[in-house]
Amino acid sequence: MLEGLILKKPVIQFILDDDLIKINQLESPIHQVNDIQTFENIFSRFMDDIEYKRQIISKIPDKLNDYLSYQKTSSKKFLKLIEENS
Repeated sequence: MLEGLILKKPVIQFILDDDLIKINQLESPIHQVNDIQTFENIFSRFMDDIEYKRQIISKIPDKLNDYLSYQKTSSKKFLKLIEENS
């Protein structure tokens, strides 16, 4: 999932337990599906609806902030941590 977001691609996540579907689809670039029909519908929409695809892709940077720390400054932060612990 994270790799897809880093590459700025919408993500389709297959969920086998309905209780785990918690992401609001309109607010996230991660689409959770639990059956083939839902997958086909979402996939078709990604392929056919350019505006929808742009809208989803525009939300990827916000979602990445939930998963990645120190974006664009990770090398500096890493060096600082090494220096502090040396």
